[in-house]
Amino acid sequence: MIWWMATVFAGPWNPNEGVLADEVLAADGRSEWITARRKAQELLKEEPESYVGHHVLGRAFWLGEGDYARAAFHLQKSLDIYKETYQWTDDPPWRLESEGWWSLRIVTGDMGEFEAELDLIDVYNTKQDEYDERFDTSYNRLLAERGWPLMKLGRFDEAKYWGTQGILQERDWQKSLGYNVLCATAGEQGLRTEAFEACTSALRHAQDTGSGIAVDASNAANAAMAILDFDTVEEYSRLAIQNGDGTTVSAWINLIHLYLGDARPDAAIDAVEGVLQSLAAEEPAMRLQKRADVDGAFALLLLLSGEEQTAYDKIHRAIQFPDRRGVISTSEAQSSGSHRLLRHLAKRLVDERQDEHISSKGWWARIQHWWSQLFGDPSVEVDAQAVRTVLQQDTHLVSTIRPYLDKGLTAVPYWMLGELVTILGTSVVESAIAEARAIDDFDGTEGYYQFLETEIAYQRGDWADVIELGTSSRAQLPMVEQLMRARLLALEGVARGRTGDRLGQIQHFEQVMEIDPSVFRRLDVELPVRIASGSELDGDVLTALSRSPRFEPSRDGFSLQVTANQVCLLGSMGQEFTCTRFPNREDSMTDADYVTLITDTFHSQAFSLSTGMSTADWRSLDGRATTSKDRTRAKLKQILQQVTQE
Repeated sequence: MIWWMATVFAGPWNPNEGVLADEVLAADGRSEWITARRKAQELLKEEPESYVGHHVLGRAFWLGEGDYARAAFHLQKSLDIYKETYQWTDDPPWRLESEGWWSLRIVTGDMGEFEAELDLIDVYNTKQDEYDERFDTSYNRLLAERGWPLMKLGRFDEAKYWGTQGILQERDWQKSLGYNVLCATAGEQGLRTEAFEACTSALRHAQDTGSGIAVDASNAANAAMAILDFDTVEEYSRLAIQNGDGTTVSAWINLIHLYLGDARPDAAIDAVEGVLQSLAAEEPAMRLQKRADVDGAFALLLLLSGEEQTAYDKIHRAIQFPDRRGVISTSEAQSSGSHRLLRHLAKRLVDERQDEHISSKGWWARIQHWWSQLFGDPSVEVDAQAVRTVLQQDTHLVSTIRPYLDKGLTAVPYWMLGELVTILGTSVVESAIAEARAIDDFDGTEGYYQFLETEIAYQRGDWADVIELGTSSRAQLPMVEQLMRARLLALEGVARGRTGDRLGQIQHFEQVMEIDPSVFRRLDVELPVRIASGSELDGDVLTALSRSPRFEPSRDGFSLQVTANQVCLLGSMGQEFTCTRFPNREDSMTDADYVTLITDTFHSQAFSLSTGMSTADWRSLDGRATTSKDRTRAKLKQILQQVTQE
């Protein structure tokens, strides 16, 4: 069709640019984005100035591929063509133009350009006034939509104003968005109770109207975390999942953090399976807002499960390909700092695993390794410096110290924050704790502050304070904080050993083994062990293990035994903590290499997250602990096999 003739037959939704243009619009209407992109590109080859071609291609890049830059280019191009060609015709495709402004506004916000998004909201609303004047009809004005970019810009009072304006409207969408603006804004301000009330109001509204339950339940779960109501966190996260339509990534991440903190690896693995499936079901544009955070949550599980290298690979990818933050309340700096801290820890643990590996080798290999490690790993310090830089900005450090607020290093669970004491120094963290206490005296936070104060006392070698603060913190922490409890027990165990209480040390270490043996690797703590004699191969295995950085040969404490082709770590009363069967031996493998394989396998299993079984279960010696742990590792292995093909 000749270009000027299109204006003669134009309509509110279709400028009538020809049959191919009609097909392009039809593909857009059916959300068939692969077809829409292909046909739009065909149309633009024939007619480079096609309004429909640029409009639909922009939406296909946005909704079909999450390619925001190209989406913005083509949407803006289409709007320029409309202005030049259609705006002042008798019957312009004004509804298509309105959709273009609406789409460009969302794309711009998702790219994190919030000032520009506010300008586009003004343009959109002004356009509706023009449509009213010319056509006696228009679309609803954007009101509560202003709240989100204002919140992201830190203009909280204005954000709350527009959120309230949305709630006052009759339209359900505006009410829902208004409640969510108040929810997110109060969360950003660190107002725990106010955020929970707003988020639960949004959830109740969603339940009353039967829409948006998944997102609102997930947000309410986040707010419940901030008021330390962990039962409600699980309830609302599950509610989000039950009502999910591919938008439950955040709810699954809540459950991963909750179950890991509670030392429930089987449940955490199920949650990882859920989050991977949920992410795959997301629209491409939304996957780009969440994939790095999913990698970070998965990395946490891997760090606790003896899969440090895979954890490092996951979090490295998250740093290389960060999420867009337009629809997420946390900032790029918060995400970057969180992932850098995770990679810092992952690299340290990879190095620890290498130390364990080399300890089983001959003397020459051990000397070479010692020499190569003499000056440290510079990559570890690079990430540590990046974390320092992020925490120097705004109030990120104090917000991180305040438990479970969406303001600091939100992707880092509280049980990992002891790493900050080493990275930042004891005085910096001590000052931040004092400031956090002054700002936030919410009931239940004191146990968390004392957890970090125990870490400070540990770094300073104030052993009496470690014992006193650790004991007090454990008494005040919620029962779900099992990993924090395990770390405190480990710190107290070291302190008791340093003050001559050997029995107390062993008892504390045994409790740690029941909850989270992986903490010994993170703290680089040695277990006192008695090493039994055995056959030639058994003796070689035990000799190699005696050199492990995880063990300190001793006359009392734990014991290492090799019997029936398995290595067992037993407690002081003979209770079994872990037994690792000898792995299969290849025909060409030397005795020395086989010893290394045995000890590597043992280290991987002995110092990974436990099953959370009771002391009675552990002491039953009927093999249930080891079997349960094997099942957990088998489930994790299945997930790893799936994701390695990504």
